[in-house]
Amino acid sequence: MNDYVQYTAQAGALDPQAVDELQAMAQGAGHEVPDLLALRDGMGWPARDIHTRRMTIRNQIIDGHVNVRIYRCDEDKSPTPAILFLHGGGFFGGSLDNVEYPCRALADLGALTVVSVDYALAPERPYPAALLDCYAALRWLHLHADECGVDPQRIVVAGDSAGGNLSLVTALLDVTLGTYYLSRVVGYYPATTLVPDAELIDTARYPATEDKTLIDGYLNGFYASMGQVAQWYAGKTDCRHPFISPLYADPALLAALPPVLLCCGEFDPLRLQVDAFANQARRAGVDVTSVRYCGMVHAFMDKVGVLVQAEALLRDTVAFIRGEPWVQR
Repeated sequence: MNDYVQYTAQAGALDPQAVDELQAMAQGAGHEVPDLLALRDGMGWPARDIHTRRMTIRNQIIDGHVNVRIYRCDEDKSPTPAILFLHGGGFFGGSLDNVEYPCRALADLGALTVVSVDYALAPERPYPAALLDCYAALRWLHLHADECGVDPQRIVVAGDSAGGNLSLVTALLDVTLGTYYLSRVVGYYPATTLVPDAELIDTARYPATEDKTLIDGYLNGFYASMGQVAQWYAGKTDCRHPFISPLYADPALLAALPPVLLCCGEFDPLRLQVDAFANQARRAGVDVTSVRYCGMVHAFMDKVGVLVQAEALLRDTVAFIRGEPWVQR
């Protein structure tokens, strides 16, 4: 499964709900730079709980400081596949609560055990704190697979945006250390590089049949914030480090990765760098499946129960994990 799965919805145009979102963002944009607490408080999107089966949700602390939240449907028989889920939020925000409904949906739709990780946030705790928290959670899940009712051979890491970056680099750390805990890797519109690159922020590479001015304003606004995010997260470390920017990983290291699923919206500001990483990983011999969701912008997974594409993405994830056939939409 190395080719793009292009959804049959009309390409080149924003989804109507995405138009509303971008117009609201444009109207609310100001010249002042919000402070860190305001940015964190503003995170999260409208979503609905779509899970239908009885589920047990519990919190646990790993290694004395890493909080995780575990989701599992009561009727699912052990052992199940497991997803280590890493939330988005630009490395400086986001929380377990922000991805509560997607995690419930994944556990329900896929008969999976989901372990959501509350990793360290920058700038108070810059790189490598978040990565180490994520790997600690992965190691704990593998070592405690039996008591969690999890198949240790079917542990997957998944995450969105900054969490997608952490999914990729947790997988790179896993193979670097030779632990090979992961069977698959999932990135929802992951940040694959924090290094400025004009080719990867070229709005001309986003062809649109309508709303081009609105789309370009959205893309450029996102790109303008990336320098601050990189400064907060990387701290004193060079952003070219492959555990910060996996696009810079050596091909020999990439080649050791398990199968990878990359999901991205058509008008996501990170789409070009996601595509660049996918192509680089493929050249290294990685089994990469890329799915592009027409009309979507960044962070659409969060809107589960509101956007049909969000549920489609979660169902695609389940199909990838379980090796089931793809459904063309």
